[in-house]
Amino acid sequence: MKHLTTLTLATLALFTQAATAQDAAPAPVATDSWSYELKIYGWGTEVSGEALGAEFEIGFDQLLENLNFALMGGVVARRGDWGWYVEGNYAHISADNAISFEVLPGAPAGGIDVDVEMTVEQSVLNFGASYRLVETDSYRLYGTLGGRYLGLDTELKADGPRQKRRASGYQDSWDLTIGVNGRADINEDWFVPFAFDIGTGQSNLTWQAWAGIGYEFNRSDLVFGYRHMEWDLGGDDLITEYKLSGPAILWNYRF
Repeated sequence: MKHLTTLTLATLALFTQAATAQDAAPAPVATDSWSYELKIYGWGTEVSGEALGAEFEIGFDQLLENLNFALMGGVVARRGDWGWYVEGNYAHISADNAISFEVLPGAPAGGIDVDVEMTVEQSVLNFGASYRLVETDSYRLYGTLGGRYLGLDTELKADGPRQKRRASGYQDSWDLTIGVNGRADINEDWFVPFAFDIGTGQSNLTWQAWAGIGYEFNRSDLVFGYRHMEWDLGGDDLITEYKLSGPAILWNYRF
């Protein structure tokens, strides 16, 4: 009986110590939490396309001279393999007699240059979800599924020796996109970022491509690269093709 009592007391003491140790142990810290990247960038775009059946082009120097306002940026969030992103830019351009607008062969003016006054309010929004497809010590690849919005509020005046044209209107396009993005590390500091997507919806086709070289420091990246984005809008709208392309500088801040 005495041995049984001793064994019982020892067992109770053992459970008491275990319970006390469990209460005193710190709660496990969740490592699978959301991480974010704030993206602020400048894009030296050349704007070109087709309007009223004629090709137009606004070079970067002309764009910079006639740019009234621009705003560009985005956010990327990731947790484990999954993530989401949203990125947009807005520009208000007023170009007065600064655009090369060549009427296409077969048009009434017969392929001559005319002076153009053009005002464009441009809104572009990219958004969607991402999934990590590949990750190694020096390479990351994500698949993306999302959407792209383009809004254009345009006023166009074209004056030539035998032809004058006036047109204005608002048009927009919502499209579904699928693509990839990622980065390949060169060493601990330098890396190559890249992205490509393609889609359709209200437009016949839209796609974009981006590549550059980046430098990582502390919580930030500084990236220099080149980006191209375009739409084949089709239909009978004022602008039937719209293209944005040029060098870009990007600052990422991780938090």
